[in-house]
Amino acid sequence: MANVEVQFGAAGATGLEVEIEDATDGSYTLLIAGMERGTLAVSGGKATIRFETGPDDAGELPLDFVIIRRWRWGERQRVPAQF
Repeated sequence: MANVEVQFGAAGATGLEVEIEDATDGSYTLLIAGMERGTLAVSGGKATIRFETGPDDAGELPLDFVIIRRWRWGERQRVPAQF
């Protein structure tokens, strides 16, 4: 299963987090709109990747792409994924 969470500020999306669970351990490429955006390193069946408009923690990646879907404030979106 994959969970996606988007944070918004006054200017739009400020953060994006993708978390996968119950996956086989290994490395998985994250594609967003057909473009490679990062790699999820699954260990113990779980992995998380986080994007921020101003990354300030180790491991955060820059959110330098447009999020097209209209999300509601605080909405968490579950998306089906196959591993």
